[in-house]
Amino acid sequence: MLSAHGTAALLCAAFVLAGCATPDRPLPRTALASAADLAPSPAGADPRQPYSFRASDARWNDYTRVLLQPVVLYAGADAQFGDASDDDKRQVMAALRSSFEAALRRRYTIVDEPGPRTLKLRLTLTGFEKNTPVLATLTKVLPIGLIRNSIKSAYDEQGSLSGSLSYAVEVYDASNDRLLRAFVAKRYPGALNIGASLGTLDAARTAARDGGLALLDDLR
Repeated sequence: MLSAHGTAALLCAAFVLAGCATPDRPLPRTALASAADLAPSPAGADPRQPYSFRASDARWNDYTRVLLQPVVLYAGADAQFGDASDDDKRQVMAALRSSFEAALRRRYTIVDEPGPRTLKLRLTLTGFEKNTPVLATLTKVLPIGLIRNSIKSAYDEQGSLSGSLSYAVEVYDASNDRLLRAFVAKRYPGALNIGASLGTLDAARTAARDGGLALLDDLR
């Protein structure tokens, strides 16, 4: 077992390596069906949605039902899955589906077929980062990491050695397949969220829950 000094040294080394890594920035996702419609989000928009599209005449109050399609695994060259296994991907896709469905049920009826007053929602998993086991949690409780993550929390930045979730949302009018809303997003838990740092995929699962609730607010 590492001593306190050994743990601190390990954290310092991990911080140095993390600082040297290339930032994992959200990309336009050129293989999406809505790629041609996506544009850099305007100033003041949600920074977690760097590329987006919104039909100016969308009347969200006209819709009461949602056709939620199966989650798609993004296959474009700009996917960001790192060393994730196929099982990791299946787990995150399941979390994305269940989280968005639970959020949408707060306002809409979930249906299996297109029809009047129905939105069609397509979710695409485009990438995720896993938590660094043990170290992601230690950075939130030991002084050397707590200070750094407190600063990150104040600026709403991703926690040190913590994971994230990248995905795309495309919303259509189910009656005519007209695109109403689309965006690519990168979400991550708060930098001081200990519970989201315990398992390697817990950050992605937490981000999925947050993303579902954010979409519900977005469709207004």
